[in-house]
Amino acid sequence: MRNILDEIDISQIKGIDKPILPLWVYGTLRTGRRFHYYLVDCSTKVGEYQMDGTLMQMVSGDVFVRKDDLGQKTTGELYRVSLAGLWRIFHLENQSGSFPKAYDLDVSDVFNAESGKKDVALWFRRREEEALPCQDYNKHKTLLEELAEHIKFNPNLPQNDIDGFLLAQLAAT
Repeated sequence: MRNILDEIDISQIKGIDKPILPLWVYGTLRTGRRFHYYLVDCSTKVGEYQMDGTLMQMVSGDVFVRKDDLGQKTTGELYRVSLAGLWRIFHLENQSGSFPKAYDLDVSDVFNAESGKKDVALWFRRREEEALPCQDYNKHKTLLEELAEHIKFNPNLPQNDIDGFLLAQLAAT
């Protein structure tokens, strides 16, 4: 299967180390948790943010946010992360042999914990057993593949273009 991430020479992308992508974290990536070091040299912390949904824990200890639980909020942290850092975290959450490979990159509304101001951010959603619409799976792209392709063809993206891309992805869900 074609993977756009394998086709991109990330060294050719200008600003690959610039922390511009909004990433909301809620578990082991949070400050003081065991995988927070993945964020240390590739991100800037924005602050405490909440997402609609209930924080749940599996018997294995993995945590996830159940989005269908309206009325509940889960508190996490919002970061601006570089594309290089996001790829590293994506590998941890989705590809690493030492991790459950159980999280997919997604996009959602998040809310500032103090002001309630709405923003949009990437986050790692627990993979669920769900049916995909019938289509040619060879044409299926993950959100990270879509984002990488967007950046590949627009290497000098301003921040508002990244936010616009994420808002368009959110509207399509």
